[in-house]
Amino acid sequence: MSQPILRVFLVVGESCETEAYALRAILEYFQIQVTTRWIGRPNDFIDIISAKECLKDIDYLLLSFHGDEQRFCMPKLGSEIYTQNEPRSKFFTAKDLEKFATFDQLKVIVTGCTLGAEQLAKVMLKAGAKKYLAPIDYVDGNASLMFLTQFFYHLTLGDSTRKAWRKAAKLNKETQLYHLYETQGK
Repeated sequence: MSQPILRVFLVVGESCETEAYALRAILEYFQIQVTTRWIGRPNDFIDIISAKECLKDIDYLLLSFHGDEQRFCMPKLGSEIYTQNEPRSKFFTAKDLEKFATFDQLKVIVTGCTLGAEQLAKVMLKAGAKKYLAPIDYVDGNASLMFLTQFFYHLTLGDSTRKAWRKAAKLNKETQLYHLYETQGK
């Protein structure tokens, strides 16, 4: 097997399976190595964002989630299912991210609506994300898939993250909802 062009860790939230299957198929067609992790409970998500899972050889952390009012939508479990210190809310907020997230210079992409809001982006960058890319408003799912297809296609051609983002965002008004945030000087 030849070396992959890029390595992506795809994290799949509740009711995002169709998007995840499409993304994985497209990325693998581009010769991008994809590792997929399904989120069944809030602690699964915490394990990813708190670096309990090894992400050291990953080029992009791709979070396929629904978002609502700048919050990640989480699976809601029965009260007897949660572990002792597990967040029990249907949403994972910027405050939760401040508590748990550590990204060690990862490039993070999120597909969820409103998860590209500046407040959330600042938290992600403060938690160590090198780059953070997500839609600032409620984005059409088809447009999101097209944006990511174009974005990763341009990366495989050798474009930088910023250049690939600019090209992918030009598709239409919906794809322009994706905003790129970067740490200073990067």
